[in-house]
Amino acid sequence: MSNLSDLLPAGAGAKSATFTADGTLATGTTVILQSDGTVSAVAETTQSASAGTATQITSNRPGFQSAVYDASSGKVVFVYIDELNSDYATAAVGTISGTSISFGTPVVVSSNTASELSTAYDSSAQKIIVVKKINANGYGYACVGTVSGTSISFGSVVNFTTSVIGQGTAVAYDVNNDKFVVFYSDQGDSDRGTAKVGTVTGTSITYGSANQFDTEFCNWFGATYDSSNGKVVVVHRGGGDIRSYVGTVSGTSISFGSVATVNSGQTGEFNAIGYDVQSGKVVVAYEDRGNSYYGTAKVGTVSGTSISFGSAVVFRTANTGNAYFVVGYDAGVGRTNIFFRIFSPSNQGLVATGTVSGTSITFDSNFTVSSDNRYVSAAYDSVAKKWGYGVRPGANDFDGLVFTTEGVITNLTATNFVGITDEAIANAATGSVVVEGGVITNSSLIDAYLTAGSETVFEAATSNYTNATFDSTNNKVVIVYSDAGNSNYGTAVVGTVSGTSITFGTPVVFANVYALYTSAAFDSNTGKVVIAYVDGNSTNDGVAIVGTVSGTSISFGSPTTFDTGAIGADTAISYDSTAQKVVIAYRANPNYGNAIVGTVSGTSISFGSSTVFESASTIDISMVYDPDQNKTIISYRDNGNSDYGTAIVGTVSGTSISFGTAVVYASAYSGYNAIAYDTNADKVVITYNDGGNSYYGTAIVGTVSGTSISFGTEVTFTSYRTDYNSIAYDAASGSAIISYKGTTPTEGFVIPGTVSGTSISFGTAVSYNPASTTYQRMVYDSNAEKSVVAYTDAGNSNYGTATVITSSQDLTVGSTYYVQDDGSLSTTSSSVTAGKALSSTTLLLKG
Repeated sequence: MSNLSDLLPAGAGAKSATFTADGTLATGTTVILQSDGTVSAVAETTQSASAGTATQITSNRPGFQSAVYDASSGKVVFVYIDELNSDYATAAVGTISGTSISFGTPVVVSSNTASELSTAYDSSAQKIIVVKKINANGYGYACVGTVSGTSISFGSVVNFTTSVIGQGTAVAYDVNNDKFVVFYSDQGDSDRGTAKVGTVTGTSITYGSANQFDTEFCNWFGATYDSSNGKVVVVHRGGGDIRSYVGTVSGTSISFGSVATVNSGQTGEFNAIGYDVQSGKVVVAYEDRGNSYYGTAKVGTVSGTSISFGSAVVFRTANTGNAYFVVGYDAGVGRTNIFFRIFSPSNQGLVATGTVSGTSITFDSNFTVSSDNRYVSAAYDSVAKKWGYGVRPGANDFDGLVFTTEGVITNLTATNFVGITDEAIANAATGSVVVEGGVITNSSLIDAYLTAGSETVFEAATSNYTNATFDSTNNKVVIVYSDAGNSNYGTAVVGTVSGTSITFGTPVVFANVYALYTSAAFDSNTGKVVIAYVDGNSTNDGVAIVGTVSGTSISFGSPTTFDTGAIGADTAISYDSTAQKVVIAYRANPNYGNAIVGTVSGTSISFGSSTVFESASTIDISMVYDPDQNKTIISYRDNGNSDYGTAIVGTVSGTSISFGTAVVYASAYSGYNAIAYDTNADKVVITYNDGGNSYYGTAIVGTVSGTSISFGTEVTFTSYRTDYNSIAYDAASGSAIISYKGTTPTEGFVIPGTVSGTSISFGTAVSYNPASTTYQRMVYDSNAEKSVVAYTDAGNSNYGTATVITSSQDLTVGSTYYVQDDGSLSTTSSSVTAGKALSSTTLLLKG
């Protein structure tokens, strides 16, 4: 008995149910149960920032306001000071549906003139906590609210001070201890920062003793609960600075660690703090008066009873005008929002959406939620995955609207996962889904993940214009390059992959000239390697040469010139297995895109006439053959059309090639493009850096039909600029593996992509070289079922280097797998458990 699956009788995987599919489902697809009883694939979608139409809460003028989400009722509750009703604290219950919100009748919290509002949700008692200052005596009070339908009722207000409190209060709920903590400045004790722990019982509140955490003057508090550390974190303004403390609740008391300074310069009166679940960090927002009143944020990391902060990040490069702030986490997109109001222009309500990474945060451009606002209140509805946002659009009126955060959102929840398809199911058809307690066996249950082997030097000198191909007759990788250590002569070396490493024979010179823009392909009909290059010692002639691999070496026939007309940058070569011809694409004088068909015979090659495929300057040429459609696809940057990424389909007939109409796939500068054919999906994948999106690494899926090609939507695979992109299809794992050089950092990475329909999704990027990596090229060894990336290693004197990349899809026996937001399975913990691995391809659902 080798694993748990041996314990299962035959047919143990039969615990399944029949469902109707909403959308076409492949076998091995994770699915959710929808409200109509159908199942659909777990998936992510990209949503843009948007604000719905405002709905009136009241025609009375609201003062200071706060908002909180009641998870038990699924409602957003707005609490505000009603300035036209004696400044009473008042609450309204909002129901979000799509992009709209409706409200019940406002309810007075208590008939007392009030100020200094703050709110929290007690998830154990399933109650709303409202904290306020009653102006008649200046004491701090709290009360409990119970939502029922579209209304809310309140228990009695219970004071937590018998002295006047200062400006601002904050309240946070400690989930671990089932307590709430209220923060305030105690004017009876020199406005020192003070906290009390409160306990909700029914609609009543009791408090512990006061706990002083700052002996200096304090006001304007913000508080949040750090669930990963089980701590309450408070920020406040003191003497112009912003300070922070970490609080530990024990029983009805709270203790604090040492002070941490968030910002030592002058800051605005208002600040806010929120907890970013994705990163396990807190985010503080404030107005930095020492930097032109810019809206600024810092990321805080809790460790024990201490907190440290990263560098300041500006999210509003303009005077925020003593803005109000709300910081909140959007679980749907896994990002933090900072809502704020500015005085100019026109009291706009804005939001900055940020992504936390390490000790820093990056922001999208500010989005205008409302054109005219006075205060800021917002609460996140975790079911609707939308925000309720409070708007005071004029002198009076208090409105609410729905805000949608920009980002990627999933349809998966903690309760709707139903199982994994046991067969392919067409849209609206019925099929089998393995459910809890059943066993699913499928060789592609998890996405491919990559590992990089050790680096191996194939040329102890600078190697330029590196390219590679795989000789399937001899099961060897052939790398071609310009050897700067030997007069830049064109050179080739034969590599043998074994396990996770590669060994090389002795490099062989194929051109005693300065060989530029080398490219290589394998002619499987003749069993020969064909290399194309530009002769830099002549008038930049285009030249091709045929190589024969024998053991760990390669020999060459005589070179053949295919174009004598001053070829510019780039050559690309591919093999048409149907026509049994090689095709070379290149930029020829006067920089037009040209292609030519070559026929290999023995150790020589002959060519037909060249054909122009683009009558403009053509750069970054790459090419692949689609064996299903029997077409050659050329991808290039069209310098004659604003450097747009463009593709064209070619058909080989005899010794010539004809082309369909060129199709733009990227309406922006697209550099360093590379192309591969995905055998499993019968699609081509093009990768490039997108000049229309900060030169981020991007990919797009193309479908060839006849002499044309159509494209899906561009997908970003890394959010920084990439150079020297390359791509190969890994048939063993069904992944398109992209190799790229980053610019921040500059190391070499590989990332696996999985094509589905006309789109592609990506796994985790893996570094294969920690130094600057140029001239990288990917090639797939179908015998070893490994990919090899060849490159110039700036970290090792620019030596020619290669690394074996392994793509795996095996489950780890005994490991628990979880459903991720995009529908993939991973050992990374999430709210949805898929099951336990019984073998490398078998999963016991929720085992």
